[in-house]
Amino acid sequence: MKFIYTFLIFLYGGSIRMAAFFSPKARDWVEGRKNWRSRLLKDLSGIPEQRIWMHCASLGEFEQGRPVLEALRLRYPKAGIVLSFFSPSGYRHQNASGLADLVVYLPLDGPRSSRDFLEILNPATAVFVKYEFWYFYSLELHRRRIPFFCISAIFRDGQVFFRWYGRLFRSILKRFEVIFVQDEGSQKRLAEIGIEHVVVSGDTRFDRVLQLPSMTSDFPAIHSFCSGAPVLVAGSTWPPDEELLSDWIKAFPKWKLVIAPHQMSAGRIEKLALQFGPDVIQYSSTNSREGYSHYRVMIIDSVGMLSRLYRFSTVSYIGGGFGAGIHNTLEAAVYGHPVLFGPNYKKFREACGLIDCGAAEAVNTVADAISCVRRWEEDAGRFERSSAAAENFVRSKAGATTRIVEGIRKRIQL
Repeated sequence: MKFIYTFLIFLYGGSIRMAAFFSPKARDWVEGRKNWRSRLLKDLSGIPEQRIWMHCASLGEFEQGRPVLEALRLRYPKAGIVLSFFSPSGYRHQNASGLADLVVYLPLDGPRSSRDFLEILNPATAVFVKYEFWYFYSLELHRRRIPFFCISAIFRDGQVFFRWYGRLFRSILKRFEVIFVQDEGSQKRLAEIGIEHVVVSGDTRFDRVLQLPSMTSDFPAIHSFCSGAPVLVAGSTWPPDEELLSDWIKAFPKWKLVIAPHQMSAGRIEKLALQFGPDVIQYSSTNSREGYSHYRVMIIDSVGMLSRLYRFSTVSYIGGGFGAGIHNTLEAAVYGHPVLFGPNYKKFREACGLIDCGAAEAVNTVADAISCVRRWEEDAGRFERSSAAAENFVRSKAGATTRIVEGIRKRIQL
């Protein structure tokens, strides 16, 4: 099995290098790893020798790991912190200023690369966020007696660990010092395959999103656009979501729509502008001096804003529910407003929880969306109960960061 794993990793690396000839993202992946040994050695000069290493696959995992990174920075102010990413999207869009002393790409897993990376970095401990399970890195960390942890993990039936051919991946799990999981179901599944060093800590995303309402967010153009009208903020939308919303807004002439598509290519933005008609303004064309209250739809064509835009919501809509699955619902719910999303939500525990407590509704058609918003619009008590339920749901799940950092502190020496 190890041979097959190594061969597949080799094939993956080769395919990315081939794709780099025509894909900018693949090119960034390759370029970011060129001469990584000499670059890492140079970049580590001046960074304290006692080092904490955190690894995230991409931006979503970084947001999940960020509260732990912030807490570790406060707990160990004299330690050096190195943050690594696997994907270019995570590396490019993260904002680890003040948290990490160095941000790098993780070299592709392999016997030599893992050995050289850890020889140069020489961390005192390592933290892997959620789904990062690399065979040779785990083996090398174990050999060097470096305690390493998995945080905010969640395990489901059908994952490779629970298959007859998953022995190699189960061996990775056995090497962790502690696996901090989000729920008791994950702990139970791991116990069934003999993995007992597990702590149910909860999900750090709740701690992260609770920081959002207090973050400074001065968007004068959006304030002007909203101008006291009820607003639906739609985040991470895909074409089926946008088709629904373009019909939905016709039924609510007093409402405004702020829409942040998941993909922001020039072609997609242009198509959206045509789809929603003449009363559309793109955020990139606004400034702080003019008024925009006469527009009905604002298209957000800038990255990194969405989590702070939900503060403008009367009702929020989370995209992705007509495809592979919905995006982050917690970033919207934390502001204490009702939430809508499409039908493919059931594998997301937080979405199920929001529905169960009355804070969210799933919609299959534009008629469903119209009906849900109409009920909230016409029944103030219903709206207030849904709003309070959304905020209370997020607050009730907080505390994972403290549990994780305390658990790490007990098992490392820094």
